[in-house]
Amino acid sequence: MWSRPAGEPHVWRCIELTDTNGKKRKFSLQEIPEDRYDEVVDFFLKIFIRDEITCASL
Repeated sequence: MWSRPAGEPHVWRCIELTDTNGKKRKFSLQEIPEDRYDEVVDFFLKIFIRDEITCASL
C-alpha cells in the first residue's frame, strides 16, 4: 500500500493572480495535510460536487 513520505506536504505550484478589483492574490497548490482530510472531504461533499458542472450527473 502506498503511503505519503514523511515531512511537509509537497507544494506543486505557487501562483499570483490579479482579481477583478485589481488586488493581487497568491495561491499555492499543494498536498492536503493529513490533519485536514476531513475538512476537504466535507468541502467536496457539500460545495464542490454541488457547484461543479462536471459533477451534475452525480
